[in-house]
Amino acid sequence: MLSICMNALLHAPVYPINSCAGLLFVREETSQPYGAPATATTTADDEAPETVTDWVCVHETVLQLGIERASRERDLCRWLLAAARLAVPQRAGYADLHEYAHRALGLKPRQTEERLRVGRALTELPVLDDALRRGELCFSAVRELSRIATAETEQHWGDWAKDQTVRQIEKAVAMRQPGDGPKDRPDPSLVKHRLRFEVRAETLAPR
Repeated sequence: MLSICMNALLHAPVYPINSCAGLLFVREETSQPYGAPATATTTADDEAPETVTDWVCVHETVLQLGIERASRERDLCRWLLAAARLAVPQRAGYADLHEYAHRALGLKPRQTEERLRVGRALTELPVLDDALRRGELCFSAVRELSRIATAETEQHWGDWAKDQTVRQIEKAVAMRQPGDGPKDRPDPSLVKHRLRFEVRAETLAPR
């Protein structure tokens, strides 16, 4: 995902050009709120991305894919938890959940752990869970907010985050503690800094 979340795009204005039926305008015809998952799919007559010439259709397709991606990430968190609960990796012949997720999904161990953590957190955070399901917030945003949001503060964080980039959300979360709200005074002393060193082989080798 790009460093800037697609949240801003998801709230872009609707253009009254009926050229991408099945994406933007199916919502208008069915009175479905903009930003909600579409109830219809594109038809077989739709142009391929390599040949499409209508920028509105491209824009709406990208927005819809962003919504679907967020919803799929939510589903993945929940199903990975189910796989862990039922010992699916071991029953399917894998060493553990990390190997299972890596081979089946291409996830690194940390990515797997983050999805498990987010999945567990969202069981206690229905507002953020619904925002991810609807694609109102992308997974990267919800991943960060779930570190500090509580049942009392998740609505405030969710409303605030819709106008922020992922990077801005990361910075705000890093300076807050669980239970803090977006308007609470940030504490820079809470920020953890990652140090990285690059050395040659002879420096790393034991003496």
